[in-house]
Amino acid sequence: MMLPRAVIAWITHTQARECPCGSKEVKRPAGWHWWLVHRWTKARATGGQATSPTPSAYLQSIGLGYVPHRTPRDFTQIVRHFVGDPIANRSRIGRAVVIAACLYPTSFVATVMAQNPADGKEVSDERVAFMRRTIEKIDFSIPSKNQPLRLNDKPVFRLGKQGADVVQEGAIFFWVDEIGRPEAAVQVFEVRDDRAPKGIWVHEFISLSSTPLLGDGDGARTWNPQSPGITLRPVPGAAPVAVTLAQRDRQMRSLAREFRASDFFHEKSWTELRLLPTPVARFGKEGTKVLDGAVFAFVTGTDPEAFLFIEARAGSGGTSWHYAFAPMTCWELRGSHRGTQVWTVPARKAATDPAQPYYVYTLPELTPTR
Repeated sequence: MMLPRAVIAWITHTQARECPCGSKEVKRPAGWHWWLVHRWTKARATGGQATSPTPSAYLQSIGLGYVPHRTPRDFTQIVRHFVGDPIANRSRIGRAVVIAACLYPTSFVATVMAQNPADGKEVSDERVAFMRRTIEKIDFSIPSKNQPLRLNDKPVFRLGKQGADVVQEGAIFFWVDEIGRPEAAVQVFEVRDDRAPKGIWVHEFISLSSTPLLGDGDGARTWNPQSPGITLRPVPGAAPVAVTLAQRDRQMRSLAREFRASDFFHEKSWTELRLLPTPVARFGKEGTKVLDGAVFAFVTGTDPEAFLFIEARAGSGGTSWHYAFAPMTCWELRGSHRGTQVWTVPARKAATDPAQPYYVYTLPELTPTR
């Protein structure tokens, strides 16, 4: 594991101060977490006896030393010391959590401690089940392949209230093909504003397919996009596709970081979107056209505004890396690769045509049940 560089920079900020046990060291990390790390290292080194006067003495005793300005790799070593092999030493995982909490800022620990209790999780599960029930009768297929798609049992993404928007909560579900590749998505979310103070529910459909789709099973809400939702293109300058799953996973994450996305949020200003480092979906199968692939999300707050597909696809020249952007918003979007713009989508606020790859449907008959 590697701690974020911003966190490391904050941790390694130094100042002159006296350590809690009374010994004096001129430089040490600032902040309350210093005291926690200090107490932990003493207890860990001496079996609970406070005979190790400073973290320096303890860390030196395990061969790591202690200097004011450590690199991320140094901190990784320290954490790994407490974890060891996570499979063979499962009892140490709890200790590693304590160490990680000590190394992170106060806000991180406060956030962890503020998570909803068990009853809150039950409420959340009920809400997700409610959202899925609003779409479970909708079926999709790829007519060119005569292939039905399968709706995922659980959402791939759960979003909460958006501070800069009227969205209260929501979830994103995928319809996938036989190798698990997402071909269609829907964001089910609740909106509250002056026009709907009690809240209304909205379905935001997005085609993630390179071919038309056929919808069935829900009357007026049937969505039949007649044109592709994405366009796959080779990733410029990408390295050859690796052999193993783990190697390809690292390749896809690295390739995703080469891309940027932004949206013209509420038509006020361009907002740079944040790439989530962990893909929301992984798919592919040997012997098919898609050997491996992943879907990454670009978000504002906790709301995905665009998806990025990275796929190892077979072609006449062998298997190579391809990419495609997919919009998850009605606002104008731009995507770039290594500083060069490669994708743009205009604003589509009136997305009421079910033949288009982006389609929004409001469910006025459904009101939230809290």
